[in-house]
Amino acid sequence: MRDWAKARELAKTVKPKPLDPAVQNNEWFHSSKQEEVLKALDYYYQNNVRFMLEKASGFKDPVIAAKAKEYLKKMDKDKGNEVETKKP
Repeated sequence: MRDWAKARELAKTVKPKPLDPAVQNNEWFHSSKQEEVLKALDYYYQNNVRFMLEKASGFKDPVIAAKAKEYLKKMDKDKGNEVETKKP
């Protein structure tokens, strides 16, 4: 019985490890909460994960779909600016 009590006390003192950011954002992307999905879209935009933004642009939720399309347009615009600056 002492071992069980000791194990229980140790379990209370250890904090769980936070998820890797990529895993956490994937969880948020598949969440039913709109604000979590929007956080994931922001992460995907900042890290240039285009295929996830394309996937989100087809969502039924119009707010999420609009935000994903906005990010895709920004990515295309940013990409166009990079090509122009690299030309000799």
